[in-house]
Formats: sequence, structure tokens, C-alpha cells
Amino acid sequence: MSTTQELYQQLSQLMPLEKLQLAEMLLADLDTPDPQIDAVWRDEAQKRWQAYKDGKMSSVSYDSIMQKYK
Repeated sequence: MSTTQELYQQLSQLMPLEKLQLAEMLLADLDTPDPQIDAVWRDEAQKRWQAYKDGKMSSVSYDSIMQKYK
């Protein structure tokens, strides 16, 4: 059995509030900035902005997106 499965079995015994607190801690840990990921997204955003400015990419209005998902 993997360590993850063992942990899950142990943690599934926690009270609901304890599970919530643990989930919040884990999510906060995952939300830590990662300079490498930030650099990749920065580069992607710059490429997309340049493509838009060069007319190689069009935009979609907020209203049309919202209509699609109503």
C-alpha cells in the first residue's frame, strides 16, 4: 500500500472540522509562489499579448462567453 493511501486511511478517521483544517493547510501549501511557473505564465502572457497586437489572435467579449454558459 502506498504512503498516500495509508495517510488517507488515517486521515479519513478525523472529525469533519479537522479534515477542513487539514484541507486548508494543504491548499495554502500548494498556493506558494513558484518562480519557474510564474516565468512560464509571464512568457505565455507576453506571447499572447503580442499576437493580439499583431492581429494574429482575436479576442472574445465577456458577454459572448457568459452567454455560452448560461
